[in-house]
Amino acid sequence: MIIRWHFAGESFLVIAIAALSLQWGCRDTSVANGSVFQIDSKVNLSVKEILGVPPYVEFNAATARLYDTPCYSIDINQAFDGNNASIAFLDVAALGTVCPEMPSPATADISLGDLASGNYTIQTRVNGQSRQLELEVTDSAYTLFNANGLWTAIGDSVIRRVQFGTVWAIVGYNNPQLLNVAQSFLNALDSIGALPHVYPAGDYSYFSVTSSGTVVLPPTNTNFYSTTIRQYPGDPLTLYVLVRNYANSYYPGLNIMLYDWEGDAFLSSQLKGQ
Repeated sequence: MIIRWHFAGESFLVIAIAALSLQWGCRDTSVANGSVFQIDSKVNLSVKEILGVPPYVEFNAATARLYDTPCYSIDINQAFDGNNASIAFLDVAALGTVCPEMPSPATADISLGDLASGNYTIQTRVNGQSRQLELEVTDSAYTLFNANGLWTAIGDSVIRRVQFGTVWAIVGYNNPQLLNVAQSFLNALDSIGALPHVYPAGDYSYFSVTSSGTVVLPPTNTNFYSTTIRQYPGDPLTLYVLVRNYANSYYPGLNIMLYDWEGDAFLSSQLKGQ
């Protein structure tokens, strides 16, 4: 069994407009079960690649202001027509649910669909002020231009695309005596053809690569860990079997989190016992 990633917010994105090539249509995401506030800070805008078959583009918005909990969303209206999109950020709504106390921005995530290479226009509106953004899509990157305005923030933004065959992993452990086991897993990746590869520096949505070629991944809850990024032209089922075997032998002492270019996650915590 291959474990499919479940991304935050995916449940409502499934019903969002699938692509900019659709005809005009609007969706009102207003929340009626909580308090509503005027947007009183800049809205930070960015794009993200959501991996899958095929991958799609997500347009993200987050207020500069931090609220008491993460249970605040930005209400929007959106419409698509060909290569043009219109997104109005209406207000901030407090969701009617129990939330942890943790300073967080209000957010909105909007699916733009599986975009072909080309140029797209995104017209944004906040507190009566409009800003026209340009999104350039190529085989290697998504580039957002002109996002900086009176009520919108972030300068030109480049998100690199995860290319076919890219796999990356975090191998974590608390006992330093497992260093050799962690290294044996990396060697096993070599043996199945998942070989080290130099990727251009930049932000890849799920990881980043520094100018020196180091892959940067979210930290783990272990004292020691190794990260790696590889090029793997083989069958993802082989990755599944490899992680499963290590999980059955070494988890929870050794915790492997391996991800691939199709959005699949191979996790020791899920594969032990299979």
